Amino acid sequence: MASDFDAALAARPSAKILLLNSPGGYVDNALVVAREVHRRGMTTVVNEGMGCYSACSYIFFAGLPRQAIGELGVHQISAEVADLVLAQTTLSDVLDALDQFGVEQVVITRMLRTPPEDMYVFSSAEIAELGINQGGDIELADVPPLQPIGNEPADAVPIRITPPEDQPAPAPQTSELAYVQLSMQSTEDEASRSLAYAQERWAGVLGDARLEIERAEGPQSEVFRVRVPARSRENANAICAAIKKAGGGCYVTTASS
Repeated sequence: MASDFDAALAARPSAKILLLNSPGGYVDNALVVAREVHRRGMTTVVNEGMGCYSACSYIFFAGLPRQAIGELGVHQISAEVADLVLAQTTLSDVLDALDQFGVEQVVITRMLRTPPEDMYVFSSAEIAELGINQGGDIELADVPPLQPIGNEPADAVPIRITPPEDQPAPAPQTSELAYVQLSMQSTEDEASRSLAYAQERWAGVLGDARLEIERAEGPQSEVFRVRVPARSRENANAICAAIKKAGGGCYVTTASS
C-alpha cells in the first residue's frame, strides 16, 4: 500500500535504497509508490533470494540506480471488473510511467505479451542484455539473508499446507486439476534453474509435491513454465497463498485454462 510506503519514509526520511521483495499488488498503488521513488531519486534493489513480480516491477524500474540480482517478473495488467475503458486508462498510466523511467521497449513488449495468469521472469542474461540493471554496482549494508522455508531459525513459524483432518482429500479429476505457476522462462535451461531454486526456497510449503516444467507455445517462440500440479483449485490456492505469505510470487491456473 502507498500509505505503508509513506509511513516507512516518515520513519526513515534519509533512506536512499529500497529493497524489494513482493509478489505484486494493485497497479494504482504501485504507480504512486514508483513515482515517489523516481522523484526522490531512490535506488531500487531486488537482492539475491528475493523476488519482485507484477506491479512490484514498476517500483523497481523507477529506481536509479537499480539492480535485480533476484527474480524480476512481469505480465499484463489484470482487472477484477470487465471495464475496457478503465483497463486502457490504467495501461496508459503504466506505459507513461515506464517511459518516464527509461524502460526499453523490448522489456515492455515482454510484459504486454505475457498473459496476466502467467509471469515472465527475466533470465540473468536478459537482465544484462536488455539494460534492466542501470547505474553500476550498488553497495548495501549487511542484510540478513532470507531463510529458505524448511531451514527456518529455531524461533520461526514454518508454513505448512495440509488437508483438513476431518475431510478426506478429494480424488483428482482431470477437469478440476489445477497448477501453481511459479515462473515462465524463455529457455529450458533457465526453467531448470528456476525449478531448482523453487524446490529449495519453498521446500517447507511444497512438501512432497513434484514441480514440473511445461513446454508451451508463446507469441513468438516456445516458453517453459515452472509449475506445481495440485489436486484441486482449492489446494492450489492454498499453496500459492502460503508462497505469497512467505514473500514469493505465483498464480493459479486450471488444466482447462
